[in-house]
Amino acid sequence: MKPPVDILILSRNRSWSLTQTVGSIREWTDWPYRISIQDHGSEPQERDHLRELCAPDCRLICLDTFLSCNEGRRRGLGLVDSPFVVFLDDDVRVGRDWLDRLMEMLLPRPACAAVPMNLCTDGKKLESGVRNFRDGEVIMEPHGYLGLGRACLGGATLYRSEALRQTEFRAEYNAGYEDWDQTLQMTKAGWEVWGSLSYGHHTHQSDSLDYFPDRWRWPEFLDAAIGLHRRWGISSGIRRVAAHMLKSGLRIRADQWDALKVAGL
Repeated sequence: MKPPVDILILSRNRSWSLTQTVGSIREWTDWPYRISIQDHGSEPQERDHLRELCAPDCRLICLDTFLSCNEGRRRGLGLVDSPFVVFLDDDVRVGRDWLDRLMEMLLPRPACAAVPMNLCTDGKKLESGVRNFRDGEVIMEPHGYLGLGRACLGGATLYRSEALRQTEFRAEYNAGYEDWDQTLQMTKAGWEVWGSLSYGHHTHQSDSLDYFPDRWRWPEFLDAAIGLHRRWGISSGIRRVAAHMLKSGLRIRADQWDALKVAGL
């Protein structure tokens, strides 16, 4: 018998995107699942749409305030009662057999804590999946075992609930760095992370103007990148975020400049 899987999706004013996400799950998932959508303070009309979207197989949790990814996931994990959970971004469309392929990697390996999907953009570019870092730089890895003390990045990852409950959910990490921190904690503790042949489509709807102010606050994004460098020695995030802020004319605080100097950037 296939074990059930909880699918947790965080969202805010994104019901139009969730329609595609939830629709793809319903179409391509041949595995027992339950979707939980955690809404972070959406407008009333958005919540009305969500209630229509969620029936009959989705559970909707409505919060009054916006939470970071890690804060939201920590709260959502308290609702999970199955041994497996997928953290899925609200602008991802899953593909055929997506969950079967994730479970095929995780189930036979008792020490495996996480298996990420491979997310492709509209241009078929592989954007996210099994990644690693070497000398502070992000590199792509082949599908397979990631190794102890290694990290993966992905907005669509299957986890053992047991392993997640043994890690910290640090609110200072967001916009992708929560995945790095979470899986580094796991592999440092002896858990394994494996890649898979599961694919999905990242629609990049997070670039919309309505969504931008809520989730992509670049000074806070830089704080997360600096924190990740201090804790784990990963410097590529600082370079990428600082370069974007300078190119876009966004102010970098004096304390952030000091941190960049300490990092040798």
